[in-house]
Amino acid sequence: MSRFIVLSLSLSLIACGSTSTSSGPTSPGGAPTNTSIASAIALLPGAPLAFAVPCGGALYFGPFSFTTEGQALTIMADHKSRTGAQACAGAEWIDKDNVTVNPADGIGCPEGAGPPARSNLAYAYTPGAGGSAANPLYLKISADESHCGKSDVTLTRQ
Repeated sequence: MSRFIVLSLSLSLIACGSTSTSSGPTSPGGAPTNTSIASAIALLPGAPLAFAVPCGGALYFGPFSFTTEGQALTIMADHKSRTGAQACAGAEWIDKDNVTVNPADGIGCPEGAGPPARSNLAYAYTPGAGGSAANPLYLKISADESHCGKSDVTLTRQ
């Protein structure tokens, strides 16, 4: 009978993993593994990716490569507090050396049971017009330590 319970639990866990959102790669202890540029998570167009915002450190997404002047990238971010306490998070576009190329718009400071704070994180590749020539870029997301609460973000690359 205990084999049946283990098999049933295993099948339930497999079924839960097949949803359209994901917390991204995690270590056996459940912590995110995309805590460096080397382990950045790719964002596929139109595929939402959900994750918990860490209170300390950062999470990395990308790489995002550009091929032509004026090429643009937009990622929609929905940020929601899990406890109702205010939680703030920020984002920035960085190069392969973790140097800020351009601060992205904030992800917001949701609180209460209301809808998620929604923002668009946009970047335009314009080295010919004086913009950065860094290519590829990564999106770095971190919590504001003074307002770090349990919160989740869903990113959707447009």
